Amino acid sequence: MKRIGIIGGIGPESTIDYYKRIIRAFQKQHVDLAYPEIIIFSINLNECLEIIEKGEWSKLIDLLADRVGALHRAGAYS
Repeated sequence: MKRIGIIGGIGPESTIDYYKRIIRAFQKQHVDLAYPEIIIFSINLNECLEIIEKGEWSKLIDLLADRVGALHRAGAYS
């Protein structure tokens, strides 16, 4: 089975919401399996907001790319 990678933590409530939605969609397609394998990398909201406030877009891109790479290294499917 493929692992799903999610960047979360920007808003814990939204992370919970799309986690639940992914599980519901998975269960509709895979009635014989309970849950998909999901890896969540929770990023630091304050760090992201500081970068955005400074307009350091390339730094934000680098940060997000690093987190995507971490998910991939952890086994999330690409």
